[in-house]
Amino acid sequence: MDFIRHMAGGPGNLEGHYLKGIQLNTEWVYENPLAQVPLADDEVAIGALMLGMAVYVGGSVPPYPLAEACQDR
Repeated sequence: MDFIRHMAGGPGNLEGHYLKGIQLNTEWVYENPLAQVPLADDEVAIGALMLGMAVYVGGSVPPYPLAEACQDR
């Protein structure tokens, strides 16, 4: 399987440097919700968590369960 990380920008490209998303073979497994903003991977993760938290406060499921966060720590 091919794991492809799609980045914008680079030499000669004025698009800006940011993560577009990640593809596994032909399937997109991750699309950056903050695309076109030049953020590092950890900043994208924090931003995505904050977007998910806004939806959670509105009555949805938590974006990142506490049990998983404790295990990851």
